[in-house]
Amino acid sequence: MRATAAMLVLIAAACGSGEITSGTSEAAWLDGGDPGHSADDGSSPDGGTTAGDPDASGAAWEAELSFCIEETNRYRAEASRAALTRSAALEAYAADGARIDQQSGEPHKHFLDTDGGGIAFAENEIPAWPVSMFGSVHNVIAEGLSMMMNEGEGGPHHDAILGSYTKLGCGVYREGDVVTVVQDFQ
Repeated sequence: MRATAAMLVLIAAACGSGEITSGTSEAAWLDGGDPGHSADDGSSPDGGTTAGDPDASGAAWEAELSFCIEETNRYRAEASRAALTRSAALEAYAADGARIDQQSGEPHKHFLDTDGGGIAFAENEIPAWPVSMFGSVHNVIAEGLSMMMNEGEGGPHHDAILGSYTKLGCGVYREGDVVTVVQDFQ
């Protein structure tokens, strides 16, 4: 089932920590919600790699990682901000964060536990969204970033995307139908 904007629920930033979560009610939440949606049999409806595949966090996600950077820079260009440079170090850190956060069920756990790992100054996260609801990991990224930008000025996700950073790394972790996407900024 594909989600429509009307099915998405925006909840005011209670914690301001920058996460979007998905629950079993097939709605997406900003800063809260129920990340308890469980993985399915490991199949990949969009043809992407799942956690059970040998290359779950590497080159198999290249198109999605590139799109994450490009889409973020598109929003920055619309706001007359300089483009962010793709960082391999931040990308590796974000990939670890996506995996750790999804497996723990705690958005931003990796970032908070490591204090940004000494390299990340801010983080946005799309934690545990069901790919089947959006049709592809690409669409999850597009919808997640759109929701973040729709917060407007003063929204923590919006302000991170348009912040005075110079580098960005995105990470993707998928297990079954559930995907987590992390953006780490420097």
